[in-house]
Amino acid sequence: MTQPPGKHLSKLHDLLRENAWTEDTRLFRGTLTEFLTRLPGEKGAAGPVRLSANANPPEAVIDIYGQGHNCLAREVGAGLAFVESAEHEWRGAGRTCVSVRLGDVISQGGRIYPVTSAATQRTWYLTLPSGGVTVKKA
Repeated sequence: MTQPPGKHLSKLHDLLRENAWTEDTRLFRGTLTEFLTRLPGEKGAAGPVRLSANANPPEAVIDIYGQGHNCLAREVGAGLAFVESAEHEWRGAGRTCVSVRLGDVISQGGRIYPVTSAATQRTWYLTLPSGGVTVKKA
């Protein structure tokens, strides 16, 4: 799935424009608190935390950067799925809702893929080449 950097960036910019997103756009994820790691020097529950990528994700995604076919997310790289709006039912039972800034994904060379296996709302799979990403509790 290797391709020239210009083609990757062109597809990414097209995706941002089509969805009226900027690097400051936030997407959301419900996660178990055990997957959150406090950043060095951060104190308090409200500060930013690091969320680890899933090395073996199960989501079905569309490879918009390559052939445009469906594939499993693990074929495009470690990462996590996020949705466009926060869902309050994610909270409770050891779970919390977090948000990610798209610029924090893009700056590490991450890519954004549409998820086809989600039934309730538009879901996006974000690859996280650095193995994780800084998130804020939503």
